[in-house]
Amino acid sequence: MHLKRELQSSCKGAKLMQEYLSHAKQLRDNLAAFGEHIIDADLQQIILIGLDTTYDPIVAVLTAILENNIPMDDFQAHLFAFDQRIEAQNALLQQHPVANIATQHRESEIMNTKAVSPKKKIDKCRQKVFDYV
Repeated sequence: MHLKRELQSSCKGAKLMQEYLSHAKQLRDNLAAFGEHIIDADLQQIILIGLDTTYDPIVAVLTAILENNIPMDDFQAHLFAFDQRIEAQNALLQQHPVANIATQHRESEIMNTKAVSPKKKIDKCRQKVFDYV
């Protein structure tokens, strides 16, 4: 029963997808050695439950597909592909932090200008014109 509880409560967390899937399959194999067999569809559901909200899009797709008894290899391939997409997006975000900062700076400018009275906006605009001329 301990192994079954561990399997049902397992979560991906910070583990790599390969580690998470291997751990789940290892627990299933250990349960099978004690006569407790878990079919692929049930293992797939348990794996999906253990994913965090980042994986919600692929969880929704795979949950719909599971009704058609998707083979374990295909199931894993979908998870690996989605995981690689997330990693690529995260890497891209880390490479271009300037764009994020510029966006945040622009948003703060917009927020700050909303708090200025119309008269002050006009005066500020006039000052810019005079500075330009």
